Amino acid sequence: LGNRLLDDDIDLLFSSSLSLYTVVLYYDYFLTLIPEITLFWAYPFSWPSFFFYLTRYSSIILFVPIALEFFGTKLTYQAL
Repeated sequence: LGNRLLDDDIDLLFSSSLSLYTVVLYYDYFLTLIPEITLFWAYPFSWPSFFFYLTRYSSIILFVPIALEFFGTKLTYQAL
């Protein structure tokens, strides 16, 4: 019984921190979207803009497999 409670607490802590990270990530994205449009989209593509887009969108795109891995495993585990 004690190990089960500890596992549930760890799962709750991990899912809460993952949810918080998701909220902060997308909040930051939408908060800076208007400056991005005015400062980067209005000008021709260049190396600095390439690195900007790489760093900006890689965090959003690469977060999806992490979330799917955690929540997909969680859904499979709960179904058993």
